[in-house]
Amino acid sequence: MTNRMFQACGSDTSAVREKTMLKEMQRSNLRLNLVAGLVVAAAIGLASVGASAQTGFTTVDVTGAGTGAQQGTAVTAVDAAGDVAGVYIDTNNALHCFVLPAGGSIANCDVSGAGSSSGEGTFPTTINTSGVVAGSYIDASQISHGFVRAVNGTITMFDAPLASQSGRRGTTVLSINDAGVITGTYSTGTYSTTSMYGGFMRSADGSTYTAINDPNAGTGEDPNGKKQGTTPVAMNASGMIAGYYIDSTSVQHGFVRSASGTYTAIDPTGVGTCINNSNGSKFGGTTASGIDAAGDVAGTYSTRVAYSMASSAARVEPLLRSMCREQAQARVPPAGGAVRKSAARFSFCRTRWVT
Repeated sequence: MTNRMFQACGSDTSAVREKTMLKEMQRSNLRLNLVAGLVVAAAIGLASVGASAQTGFTTVDVTGAGTGAQQGTAVTAVDAAGDVAGVYIDTNNALHCFVLPAGGSIANCDVSGAGSSSGEGTFPTTINTSGVVAGSYIDASQISHGFVRAVNGTITMFDAPLASQSGRRGTTVLSINDAGVITGTYSTGTYSTTSMYGGFMRSADGSTYTAINDPNAGTGEDPNGKKQGTTPVAMNASGMIAGYYIDSTSVQHGFVRSASGTYTAIDPTGVGTCINNSNGSKFGGTTASGIDAAGDVAGTYSTRVAYSMASSAARVEPLLRSMCREQAQARVPPAGGAVRKSAARFSFCRTRWVT
């Protein structure tokens, strides 16, 4: 089965161009439209399990959440103690942050500078074992900023040093580790000028920012407006970071960065990139989206799958697959670990090499 999130190659319609433009808008603005769709899916899932309370699931519905299309409540992060962070979308389609401590009550964690119109608001993305929550918020000017919320409720707002302060640009927080160190990405330029993505790592006290930029990442945009650069997605307690970068030819690759700053590319055998023949835009590639304490990395990659339709010529589009890259250990083959692949869509794997 093909993954319909990717546009089939060879199609030459205005819809393709519109989707390409929308994709870039979503990337630069916290992927808010996609997030809204995921919120709905998560809310539906929560509602369905809530109907079977005997299974041990608990439904979370925040007062103030809308009940229309692309509205509702979703959990976005949970720590080992069961503390929960999440988002709800109100009737204005604005995003709001909430926390639910294990055994406690729901509390709002909106940032005071967040906007209140459609596509604006506060979105928590990550929580560590101490219950510290981090995420991003969109202000009334459509600029994205980072925030971190201490367990006592104190919220600190911040921007990556090189982040643009123009609409549909800014800072996106993606991970916080148990030491309170935060990583994420930022965008430069403006909506009408050349932009790129850069990665950052913020110290727990906010006094130090470290650039996280894969040396093989591009630094501009392709002719179709696809931004190049580095996006750190996940970080473990020791400071290892996993994510992806887009190179100067606009091909996406996974990477893992050691705590000492060494970058290693992750591209499973068979990974493919789909090219839209109408404008040359590229889709697919590798995304490293998770890393555990041992340095094992999980994520997804796409392969090129040919198919034919009765009404058109044969086309090629990516099939999304899961992968895991095991950290090199005593009994693991050399070259930084082995990549294992699974045909299950959207699933992730974390395994050990066995001899």
